[in-house]
Amino acid sequence: MILNNSVISVVGFVERKGGKNRATGEKLETAETAELWQAEDQLLGEVEQDQLFSTQDIRDMHHLWLGDIYTWAGDYRQVNISKDGFNFAMVRPSQH
Repeated sequence: MILNNSVISVVGFVERKGGKNRATGEKLETAETAELWQAEDQLLGEVEQDQLFSTQDIRDMHHLWLGDIYTWAGDYRQVNISKDGFNFAMVRPSQH
Protein backbone atom coordinates (compact mmCIF):
# COMPACT_ATOMS: atom_id res chain seq x y z
CA MET A 1 0.00 0.00 0.00
CA ILE A 2 1.47 3.34 -0.99
CA LEU A 3 0.73 6.04 1.53
CA ASN A 4 0.30 9.75 1.20
CA ASN A 5 1.31 11.37 4.48
CA SER A 6 -1.38 14.03 4.12
CA VAL A 7 -4.05 11.34 4.02
CA ILE A 8 -2.85 8.66 6.39
CA SER A 9 -0.77 8.45 9.53
CA VAL A 10 0.80 5.13 10.35
CA VAL A 11 3.70 6.05 12.59
CA GLY A 12 5.76 2.97 13.34
CA PHE A 13 4.23 0.99 10.50
CA VAL A 14 5.86 2.68 7.52
CA GLU A 15 8.99 1.63 5.67
CA ARG A 16 10.83 3.84 3.21
CA LYS A 17 11.34 2.03 -0.13
CA GLY A 18 12.42 3.52 -3.43
CA GLY A 19 11.52 7.07 -2.41
CA LYS A 20 7.98 6.09 -1.39
CA ASN A 21 6.48 5.33 1.99
CA ARG A 22 5.00 1.85 2.18
CA ALA A 23 3.09 0.40 5.09
CA THR A 24 3.78 -3.25 5.68
CA GLY A 25 0.55 -5.23 5.52
CA GLU A 26 1.49 -7.48 8.41
CA LYS A 27 2.28 -4.56 10.74
CA LEU A 28 -0.93 -2.76 9.82
CA GLU A 29 -3.02 -5.89 10.26
CA THR A 30 -1.48 -6.54 13.67
CA ALA A 31 -2.09 -2.93 14.76
CA GLU A 32 -5.68 -2.92 13.45
CA THR A 33 -6.43 -6.16 15.29
CA ALA A 34 -4.98 -4.88 18.57
CA GLU A 35 -6.97 -1.66 18.27
CA LEU A 36 -10.13 -3.65 17.49
CA TRP A 37 -9.78 -5.64 20.72
CA GLN A 38 -9.30 -2.42 22.72
CA ALA A 39 -12.29 -0.72 21.09
CA GLU A 40 -14.44 -3.79 21.65
CA ASP A 41 -13.50 -3.90 25.35
CA GLN A 42 -14.42 -0.24 25.76
CA LEU A 43 -17.66 -0.44 23.78
CA LEU A 44 -18.90 -3.55 25.62
CA GLY A 45 -19.21 -1.39 28.72
CA GLU A 46 -20.98 1.45 26.89
CA VAL A 47 -23.35 -0.13 24.37
CA GLU A 48 -26.74 -1.53 25.31
CA GLN A 49 -27.96 -4.78 23.74
CA ASP A 50 -30.97 -3.13 22.09
CA GLN A 51 -29.24 0.17 21.27
CA LEU A 52 -29.97 1.84 17.96
CA PHE A 53 -26.96 3.46 16.30
CA SER A 54 -26.85 6.78 14.49
CA THR A 55 -24.39 7.46 11.68
CA GLN A 56 -22.42 9.55 14.18
CA ASP A 57 -22.25 6.55 16.55
CA ILE A 58 -20.79 4.41 13.75
CA ARG A 59 -18.29 7.14 12.84
CA ASP A 60 -17.28 7.47 16.50
CA MET A 61 -16.78 3.69 16.79
CA HIS A 62 -14.69 3.67 13.61
CA HIS A 63 -12.55 6.49 15.01
CA LEU A 64 -12.19 4.71 18.35
CA TRP A 65 -11.03 1.57 16.53
CA LEU A 66 -8.68 3.03 13.91
CA GLY A 67 -8.07 6.65 14.96
CA ASP A 68 -4.57 5.96 16.32
CA ILE A 69 -3.55 4.42 12.99
CA TYR A 70 -5.38 6.35 10.26
CA THR A 71 -5.98 10.11 10.31
CA TRP A 72 -9.20 9.63 8.34
CA ALA A 73 -10.82 7.14 10.75
CA GLY A 74 -14.40 8.13 11.46
CA ASP A 75 -14.61 10.51 8.51
CA TYR A 76 -16.85 10.07 5.50
CA ARG A 77 -14.84 8.82 2.52
CA GLN A 78 -14.34 11.21 -0.37
CA VAL A 79 -13.15 8.56 -2.86
CA ASN A 80 -14.21 5.05 -3.82
CA ILE A 81 -11.89 2.31 -2.62
CA SER A 82 -11.32 -1.41 -3.14
CA LYS A 83 -9.05 -4.07 -1.70
CA ASP A 84 -8.06 -7.36 -3.29
CA GLY A 85 -10.81 -6.98 -5.92
CA PHE A 86 -13.54 -6.16 -3.38
CA ASN A 87 -15.23 -2.78 -3.92
CA PHE A 88 -16.37 -1.07 -0.73
CA ALA A 89 -19.65 0.86 -0.69
CA MET A 90 -19.57 3.70 -3.18
CA VAL A 91 -19.15 7.27 -1.98
CA ARG A 92 -22.44 9.09 -1.93
CA PRO A 93 -22.42 12.10 -4.28
CA SER A 94 -22.17 15.45 -2.51
CA GLN A 95 -25.43 17.15 -1.64
CA HIS A 96 -24.72 20.76 -2.75
